[in-house]
Formats: sequence, structure tokens, C-alpha cells
Amino acid sequence: MSEHGLERKRSACFWALEARRSKRDACAPVWGRRSDLRPIDRVSRIHVPKLFIAGANDDYTKIDESRAIVAAAAEPKELWVINGAKHEDLLQFAGQDYQKRILQFFDRYLRKDVASQP
Repeated sequence: MSEHGLERKRSACFWALEARRSKRDACAPVWGRRSDLRPIDRVSRIHVPKLFIAGANDDYTKIDESRAIVAAAAEPKELWVINGAKHEDLLQFAGQDYQKRILQFFDRYLRKDVASQP
């Protein structure tokens, strides 16, 4: 398999993260055809805060698909669309805003949990 083919296969893999653990690994990689990768079918079952970051020019996950996934997601949720970005160059286009937005999200949702623990 060519290096390009291997890279495309890697990008077809995604990690499903769930709030609870089961007997199986909750973070197992899922390989398969692109049609098998349908986060919209599962996103409503994830009940932790979610920050969706989408590239406005993404060729793999079109912006309409990203918006549909966010619409199907349970609250709390946020969507940040980065103009000019595609699928894997979000940091390049967002620059310093990338770190700032992610840290703000963490502050908003993680600090509450830390502060409430003994």
C-alpha cells in the first residue's frame, strides 16, 4: 500500500469516546468504509460537554454534515467553524485562537467539576 493510501486509511479511522466504561475498550478504533463512519447515529448518546471544530472547506466532512451532527448532539455542545480550514489544518488557519478557544471550553466545563470535588 502506498504511503498516501495508508494515510487515507488512517484518516478513515475515528475514535468513539463514551462517558462510561464497559467490558470492551470504550476507545476502540473503528475501521471500515466511509459509509460505516456515521457519528450522527451515536452523537446523541454522548452526554458530556462537546466542542465540535469544523473546517469550512472540509472535503471529507462537509459543513452541512458537521452542522447536522451538532444538531443531533445532546447538550451541552458548541460548534466552531474555522474559515478557510479543511479537515486536518484547523490549527494552521485558527492560529492562536485555537488554543484560546479550547482552553476557554475547558475552563467552562472542567473547572466546575474540579471546584465541586472535596
